Amino acid sequence: MKQQLADLIEKVLKSLGFPKVEFSVERPAEEEHGDWATNVALVLEQKTIRAPGAVAMIG
Repeated sequence: MKQQLADLIEKVLKSLGFPKVEFSVERPAEEEHGDWATNVALVLEQKTIRAPGAVAMIG
């Protein structure tokens, strides 16, 4: 499942014109924080001029 999520995120990023970046997909330490988490918005923020919140809200 982890790799499937990463592959899907990469596909969406490509379709939105974002550069290819290295990011993580993992289970949060706290169950109430969700089933899966990723740092992709923070990584993209470093590669683009958009803030992480703006990257996360695209789509």
